[in-house]
Amino acid sequence: MLPFTSASAGQVPAATYTVSPAPAVPDAGAANATVGATDPRIQYSSQWKDSSTCGGSSKSASDAGSQFVFQFKGSAIFMNINLGLTGLVYSADVDGVTDIVDGFRTTQNCGTGWSRFNLDSSLHTVTITILGPSQKAPASSTSQSSLDFSSFTVTSEGSGAAANAGTDTLRSTRRSWVVSLGLSFITAGIMKLAFV
Repeated sequence: MLPFTSASAGQVPAATYTVSPAPAVPDAGAANATVGATDPRIQYSSQWKDSSTCGGSSKSASDAGSQFVFQFKGSAIFMNINLGLTGLVYSADVDGVTDIVDGFRTTQNCGTGWSRFNLDSSLHTVTITILGPSQKAPASSTSQSSLDFSSFTVTSEGSGAAANAGTDTLRSTRRSWVVSLGLSFITAGIMKLAFV
């Protein structure tokens, strides 16, 4: 199990993150894989509850300090959440680099609340931590504030590495077997010619 860090309730910091669009032209061979909120690879602190938002299963929490952690290999990650009047401020940390994100929006909407791209394709750890209510939220909605997380989208380079890792391994094994078999036939043919 990945460790959770301690976060204290108190003054909610101002957002440092501004939504920015993904690169216009993705790398050739890049593939996206969706990792749903209920995927067992995502580890949640005890405050997170099963819920249903954005047309599917999700996880929701409202307490400052509530966290979840996910490890992934890929060049980009997108966090899909329910955005709206009840959105909270949260931190999104990848490998020690932290963004402060305000999930408040004036209209209800399901979409990307945070993203990070231009990562190398190594193993990364993302930690999401609720910090508290948005300063933009009307007082009437803060009692209902929550972070409703539906999924991550992870972009991996190559032929769908994140989604098809087992298939790629099988293809590689088959190629090795075919090459070995082909070399055996060639060697046998050369040996036969040498004795003729």
